[in-house]
Amino acid sequence: MKVRWALIGVLALGLGCKEMHEGKEKDETAMTMSDVPPAVRDTLTKEAGGAPIGKVDKEMQDGKTVYETDVKAADGKTWEIKVDDTGKLISKKEEKD
Repeated sequence: MKVRWALIGVLALGLGCKEMHEGKEKDETAMTMSDVPPAVRDTLTKEAGGAPIGKVDKEMQDGKTVYETDVKAADGKTWEIKVDDTGKLISKKEEKD
């Protein structure tokens, strides 16, 4: 009986996390490079290192506006780049498939 309740609790927790993640995705606004502020565009372009930038997502994280994009470099690696609304680089990390 205890195992059954533990399993129900784990499943409920998993569903709750899924709902939280999906809610965050809904807060994103898809933009093009021409739509983002110039300072953001400059930093994204520099950090992309010549890789083409398609869509840029504008979202709120910890009450701050963040611009995020994924780029595929010439070596085949995919990078996630995050920049704040002043153009400051927040993070750049390789995405593993």
